[in-house]
Amino acid sequence: MINETIDKEQTASPRLDISAETESYLKTSAKWGFFLAIMGYIFIFILVVIGIVLFVISTIKNEYSDFQNLPFHFPFVMVGIMYLIMAILYFFPSFNLMKFGNKIKFAFENNDQAALDEGLKNLKRLFVFFGILTIVIVSLYIVAIPVTILIGMTKA
Repeated sequence: MINETIDKEQTASPRLDISAETESYLKTSAKWGFFLAIMGYIFIFILVVIGIVLFVISTIKNEYSDFQNLPFHFPFVMVGIMYLIMAILYFFPSFNLMKFGNKIKFAFENNDQAALDEGLKNLKRLFVFFGILTIVIVSLYIVAIPVTILIGMTKA
């Protein structure tokens, strides 16, 4: 039993080394990740401001004649909620990109394997988030398209 364990450890493939080229790719990816995270946080701020403005407009729209002359009833509250939901959803990729960029930069500056592992874990989280989000959106389309067609056929 012990000999089998030793044999497995000896025959296991060696760990990968990070070449200078790979290090360069990771450093460049970290810089771009950090930049995209900052842009994401700015975008989140804009989405939140727009959402709040739409909520404020929905509360005061009856006081101004400009809003009463709209040819349709614009759902300011619903659109405001959608903007806030988009801001919340956009936070997670921005957060993971920021952590990825910071951890990778720290790892190479300090030759820290744990920080490198943590940085790559955050990159994995980013991809998992986008994968799950893609599955959810495709699933919603798969449900919404037939429902829309059925509703259209019943009204025709």
